[in-house]
Amino acid sequence: FAFRDLKDAPLLMTTICRHWRRVAIDTPMLWSSLHIHLPSHLSEEVASQRTTGMSLWLERSATLPISISFHGSSRYNESTPTEFVVGVAEKNLQLRSSKNMRSFMQSLQRFYHRIRRLHLCLSPEDFRMLNSFLQPSTSFPALISLKLDNYSYSHTELVLPSLFLEFFKVSRMPALRSIEFNQGSGWPDAGNSTDGWPMNILISQYMPLSFLYSIVMQNQLLQSLQIGLSITTEDNISLPTVGTLSTLTHLTSLSLDLQTDFQSQDPMDMMYSRMSPMFSLMDSPSLKSLYVRYNTDISLAPQPPFHVMSWTNLETLGLHFPLTPEALTDCLMSVPNITSLHFVDMGNMDDLDSHCITTILQDTHLYRLGLPAGNPSSLCPKLRHIRMIDYESWSSTALADFLEARVRSKALDSFDFLSYKPMQSFLEPQLGRFVRLKEEWGLKLHLHQRF
Repeated sequence: FAFRDLKDAPLLMTTICRHWRRVAIDTPMLWSSLHIHLPSHLSEEVASQRTTGMSLWLERSATLPISISFHGSSRYNESTPTEFVVGVAEKNLQLRSSKNMRSFMQSLQRFYHRIRRLHLCLSPEDFRMLNSFLQPSTSFPALISLKLDNYSYSHTELVLPSLFLEFFKVSRMPALRSIEFNQGSGWPDAGNSTDGWPMNILISQYMPLSFLYSIVMQNQLLQSLQIGLSITTEDNISLPTVGTLSTLTHLTSLSLDLQTDFQSQDPMDMMYSRMSPMFSLMDSPSLKSLYVRYNTDISLAPQPPFHVMSWTNLETLGLHFPLTPEALTDCLMSVPNITSLHFVDMGNMDDLDSHCITTILQDTHLYRLGLPAGNPSSLCPKLRHIRMIDYESWSSTALADFLEARVRSKALDSFDFLSYKPMQSFLEPQLGRFVRLKEEWGLKLHLHQRF
């Protein structure tokens, strides 16, 4: 998004000379994108100038589709700079900022029909104000991407998703392809229909399992889904038989962040018993990217709940999941075509000193990853990129052997590693080999230490 700043284009171009100014103003494409911020402390005069500037900017875009990022809040708070509040009562400050916000929103309405991409970051009160302007006839016919954020950072001031949903209605956004909800809290109705939702969905809060079921069963054109799921003992979804599948032919990217009810005696068993049947319903023949995160150190799973899915075309795999070493082997054997692996060792931790007492990745995994493609024991022969966070129960020699084997056969491009041990003592025995891999063989090698 472009900024209203004389140091940046397109405003910078209007300051060079008259000719450049005329050319810039007469080029609609330069004015088809705008980011604008409306904080609560602005005076009426400054807010009015900003609103007028927004209108003039977007008018210069002529009839082109426009992209708008609007961040702001009418909520007065104690962090407001003192130079803006001296001599003004708090009540008057709140009235002034609300008036400024209302005026801006009213001016923005006449551009609704041309908005192609929209990012709104507002406080709860301002989402309510925005929704109050909506009429049955209000529409966004050109909108293809919508992102809704919460301007307030306090957990007690989170936007309720009901405010998001009141603004987002499928009927008023017929061309919508992508939606992103961030920093909301709670969900108004777990049984809410998602029929007709866009093809790309990102929700950064934890949703009930029934919401995933709704999406899977009602959105056959889904292309990408990134969502948090809260799995509890209260999840009583009546799943159809395993033979009743939802074929998501177009789904290419799936990212799930799982959390369980920690009051349960066996969270892993509860998660597995609910997620495995859900995965069995999903037939995703085009899936290319899968990331699953379950951040717990209570127990290790003998197999992941997503093992029932078809991984034929998978190219990117992200594992932030507590598996046994044997389960990791089975998992890597089932994805022969991946080119990128993102792995976080979720071994059991010692509560007393936070040291890992059971790790997942072993020397045997590194050895098999380093075997040539023709060897029947090799793992992930097409792997080109690895990102790893690990507690290192394996040796630096095994790591160097693995990297050398892949790099010498031109079968690895990059290796990014975050260590939980002191990096110097761990790498020193093989330091010369790592240096040669980077400087002589051209491996993109990045080694980091957690402090």
